[in-house]
Amino acid sequence: MEGQRVTVQCRAGRALQYCRIEHTTPRAGQERSTWNLNEDLPQSSDGVKYAGAGLESGQCGFTVQRLPASFNGGFRCTMGFRNLPEEGIGVFNITVAVAPNAPDLAVSSSGQRPSYGSGYGSNDRYPSRDESEFRDGDTLTASCTIRDSRPPANISWFLDDQEVTRGLTNLETIHTTDRDLFTVKQNLTYQLSWRDHGKMLRCVAGHLALEDSNRNNQTSAAVNVKFAPRPHSNPIDQFGFIVGVPGEIAVEVNAYPKPTVSWKINEEVVQENSAGYDGHFHASSLMNNGSGSWTAVLRINEVNMEDIEREYALSARNELGEETYRIRLSTSSEPIVTSLEAGAIIGIVVAILVLLLAIFLLVFARTTGRWCFAASGGRGKTSHSSSEAHIDPEKTATPPAKGEGEGGMENPSANHNVSSEYINGNQQEIKKAVKDDKDTPV
Repeated sequence: MEGQRVTVQCRAGRALQYCRIEHTTPRAGQERSTWNLNEDLPQSSDGVKYAGAGLESGQCGFTVQRLPASFNGGFRCTMGFRNLPEEGIGVFNITVAVAPNAPDLAVSSSGQRPSYGSGYGSNDRYPSRDESEFRDGDTLTASCTIRDSRPPANISWFLDDQEVTRGLTNLETIHTTDRDLFTVKQNLTYQLSWRDHGKMLRCVAGHLALEDSNRNNQTSAAVNVKFAPRPHSNPIDQFGFIVGVPGEIAVEVNAYPKPTVSWKINEEVVQENSAGYDGHFHASSLMNNGSGSWTAVLRINEVNMEDIEREYALSARNELGEETYRIRLSTSSEPIVTSLEAGAIIGIVVAILVLLLAIFLLVFARTTGRWCFAASGGRGKTSHSSSEAHIDPEKTATPPAKGEGEGGMENPSANHNVSSEYINGNQQEIKKAVKDDKDTPV
């Protein structure tokens, strides 16, 4: 940037006999400057002095303590060698940054003539201007032009503090060759909603030379959106009324321009900034909260149970429409509504899923006899308590009865004298033979 200390160096791989620097693209009407440089020569009248380790080292450079704006453009360094007839030539470019002018901002809607915003700095936050009027759903078109900078400036758009990145055309750059300055231009198309009323549309210039400059770098335009009174969820519950104590009903109305309001209590109508027929109710003037928000207040001198049971309605109207809000009073305290952030909700869902997975794995392991349930047997096996005794049929056989054989009745499958028909499954005949045998007296 202008005023900074700058050093430029051309190098060769051998010793130099001379070093010459030329400014090849001076501004119109400016003479071409040439400097013969070496370590023994003093600084020139325009502040140029040799920079480097000496011609013997093959270095051909210069330093200027305070870079003038006139040094913008192309340069050439010419180096002569002691043992070569040819010269060595190098070229380079110096760009002296120039801060842009304040942006020009034009804003319009379909069928409207554009109105122009105003630049502002730290002491002029929101300047006045001829403001355009829009309606809810209108398409805003805006054009921002930033002139006379070097290198070209950048353009950023904001609606209040929120950056606008959609609906932008490509940046158009115009180069003014005689002064080597640049002008940039960009258009914005944006669909407005009633929530945009009262916001500031800003065009902001970005440029390295603005960092140390007191110049304005942005221009703003107020956005006024006309819209009818917005609906609420009906009825509107109002809590905390105390019998025997004055009460106040407050309802927020979003509308622009300012609406006219009236209250209806059962069949009684109370206009804005007036009292009811017996003075029990009083309607205050609308309070302006800014950005198209208004508060309507109805005061009750002394609340009684009849007031709690009455039907209340607030009507709001402007040139674009009308809306009625129904209000319901209660002596109860306002319920506490806990709002969980998205992170908390996700955490709860994950915890529930982990718990369900753990239950599933537990049931699966118990059913299939896996992991910690492996010792109790698998599917279809009966689990026994450790206090049950294991009975061995061979060791606990009943002693033979008197009159029977010494060994008792043998297992037919172990008696080789018994017919194989029993072993093959013919049990009826064997049972009959045993019965006949028992009926025979000894």
